[in-house]
Amino acid sequence: MNPAGLHIIAEMTQCDCTHLSQVDVIRRMMLDAAKISHSAVIAQKFVRIGEGVSGVVIIGESHLSIHTWPEHGYASVDLYSCNQGSNLELALNAITGVLKPRKNNVLIIERGGPDGPHILDLIPFKLSRRKNPHKRTRPMA
Repeated sequence: MNPAGLHIIAEMTQCDCTHLSQVDVIRRMMLDAAKISHSAVIAQKFVRIGEGVSGVVIIGESHLSIHTWPEHGYASVDLYSCNQGSNLELALNAITGVLKPRKNNVLIIERGGPDGPHILDLIPFKLSRRKNPHKRTRPMA
């Protein structure tokens, strides 16, 4: 397996708090996100911590994880895969569809290259508009 991969970090704020404290809903959402992104699920673990939920889906290519703070309407999402066949943007769109954040700052990093990590994009909210998830859509300063 090639170590090069795509890493998406999302800071979701002003989320619909309905699901942020529900372990079963968050688990199902993350497993659905793995499935829609064409990632092979190896294991998963979700727990309630305080008012929120922390969980991880181990995929054959790396991981999908989430930590929620319902009292702040906040979710931290981390998606990483070195499988070029995975589409993490579909996974993030699925998660966004459930949590409905008003603000979603997303950092996309290409990892595992010979020159180290490379920031591909820092974009707000909707990812589905991008045609090629591995192509930079605007220069980074």
